[in-house]
Amino acid sequence: MTPKEKAKELVDRCYWVFGDGYLGDQHIQCALIAVDQILSIDVLIDEDTWVSKTSYLEFWKEVKKELEKI
Repeated sequence: MTPKEKAKELVDRCYWVFGDGYLGDQHIQCALIAVDQILSIDVLIDEDTWVSKTSYLEFWKEVKKELEKI
């Protein structure tokens, strides 16, 4: 899944949480809060998987950029 696809998925999921019938800024803000929480977590990964942690964080940073474009 690309960052753009993940961003859309998060906004869509927030849309269903609010259930107010229209896509608005609150849905994007909800998704941004979720991504900020993910980025703030210090993932416990051993030295052998450091590259995976870097790509994991880069993916979520890209998702955040896509959300900010919406």
